[in-house]
Amino acid sequence: MRVSILFILVSFISLTLSSQTLVSGFVYDAETKEAIIGANIIDIDNVSGTTSNNQAYYSLKIKSNKIKISFIGYQTDTISLKQAKDTIVNIFLKPLAYQIDEVIIQAVSMKPINVQNLNIKEIKNLPSLGAQPDVIKSAQILPGIQSQGEASSMLIVRGGDPGQNMFILDNTPLIYVNHLGGFMSVFNPDIINDITIYKTGFPAKYGGKLSSIFDITQRSGNSKEFNGSFGIGVTDANLSLEGKLSDNMTYIVTGRKTLFDVLLFGASALSDGGDYYVTYGFHDINFKTVWKANSKNTFSINLFQGDDYLNVWNKKINITQNTFKTKLRNIWGNLMGAASWNSIISPKVFAKTNVSYSSYRVSDIQAFTDFENNQKLKNKFTTKVQDISLNSVFTTNVLTNWNLIGGLHFSYLKSNPYDYKVLGNVNSHTVMSEEITNSALSLSNKIELFKIIETDIGARLGYYFLSDTSEFFFEPRLDLNININKTSSLNLNFMQVSQASHLMISSG
Repeated sequence: MRVSILFILVSFISLTLSSQTLVSGFVYDAETKEAIIGANIIDIDNVSGTTSNNQAYYSLKIKSNKIKISFIGYQTDTISLKQAKDTIVNIFLKPLAYQIDEVIIQAVSMKPINVQNLNIKEIKNLPSLGAQPDVIKSAQILPGIQSQGEASSMLIVRGGDPGQNMFILDNTPLIYVNHLGGFMSVFNPDIINDITIYKTGFPAKYGGKLSSIFDITQRSGNSKEFNGSFGIGVTDANLSLEGKLSDNMTYIVTGRKTLFDVLLFGASALSDGGDYYVTYGFHDINFKTVWKANSKNTFSINLFQGDDYLNVWNKKINITQNTFKTKLRNIWGNLMGAASWNSIISPKVFAKTNVSYSSYRVSDIQAFTDFENNQKLKNKFTTKVQDISLNSVFTTNVLTNWNLIGGLHFSYLKSNPYDYKVLGNVNSHTVMSEEITNSALSLSNKIELFKIIETDIGARLGYYFLSDTSEFFFEPRLDLNININKTSSLNLNFMQVSQASHLMISSG
């Protein structure tokens, strides 16, 4: 009897699975070919659905031959599938043509409270001090996130400190993300597409920070025509250029530069005394190019460079018949380069692989020249952090409501907290350095039950190696979201995370 029941159950499951078709692909803007993140894809007959991830990829098992695709600001589209087998379908949504005599109001579907999403349209609607809104400051409108200080973009999430937040730009971690001591962030809104913020309940693919994850996705560039923009605000001027290099290749480049450093120089030159000149400001440059080799493989290259600088120097000054000159030059900033490969291995398996290099350095140069005694003294202090990372994540659609996500992660972090050189009558050079190697395996299961319960169950196994010390860390993750009704939900989560490197800020 038990054998018969088991046979019937297995036969029923097999019949159910065999009657389903897996459809997967990417969702794009029909005009610009930009990726659409968070688009809703629904099986019309079964009323089951999914959303496109931050690579605009979706995967859905359907019982009918029709799917409906929708996203705010775009025309809803319905696609009929002609073949009853697993297939890849790339979707292109047309932007809505807004009409003056009609107002369209759409509600945003309820998401787990531990995950927040902001797209660039929402960010640009927020008030801003400069020509453009600040991407990181916009997150302060969300519950559980606040600024470390007034007008600062350094964030405190759930009571943690700013060094416990991870900022990922197109799958590449950035070490320090602020300009002007935290007054502005390094993220130029002209190139940003979407931000996903995890305040707790991190998926297993994320690790290394305790408080939050800011996963920021950049735009790919307009594949239809050349576009450019220029703006001037209170703090900076910005320039953006984008277009296509070929039918399958696009680019986008953006840049920002402060204007008040010129004003500071003029003011210091005209001030009483006029012996010292001062300049203070920043610049940053983003570049991204994307090559769609075919319908299944996409390659991209990302580059970012940004610096803050403070320069103080004087004319020749005569004191007690000696003539001397001094110069102080401080520079601090980021350098990042990355290459990514997104691939649909099969209708059921999607993979993304990213190799990256990022660094942050602070350089303090002091020079003194005594012209009467023909003496020169130059001190140079440098601190630098470098990170080389490799991340590969595979997503497999096991069942209609079950996605299995596995990842391989490697990071080599080299820190030079103290590099001091003295050049003059007596030369000296003192260097300190530390190296941390981190490898990890991650696995998570995203399961939806009865359209009411959404759960992410997984774990991360990490290995840290520092000098003569090594240790394994097992980090279980559980995120459970229960939709009580259309307006209420209950979220429960448990996670264990570890952090090997920390941020230290000098106030002197």
